[in-house]
Amino acid sequence: MKKIKENWQSKLSTIMGFIVAISTAWITIDWTSFDIQKEYPKLILSALIAVGGYMTKLNTKVNP
Repeated sequence: MKKIKENWQSKLSTIMGFIVAISTAWITIDWTSFDIQKEYPKLILSALIAVGGYMTKLNTKVNP
C-alpha cells in the first residue's frame, strides 16, 4: 500500500511539474505577436523545467 501511495505521489508531482512549465511559458510568451525567432529561448527554458522534473522522478526511482 505504501508503494502505491508513493507511486501516485510521484506521478502527481510530475504532472504538477508539467503544469508549472506550461504555465510559465504561457505567462512569459507574448502570444499577440508570437514570433518563433524571438520566443524560442523561453520555450526552451520551459521545456527544461519539465525535463528537470521528469528526470527527478527517474532519479528517485533509481536511487530510493
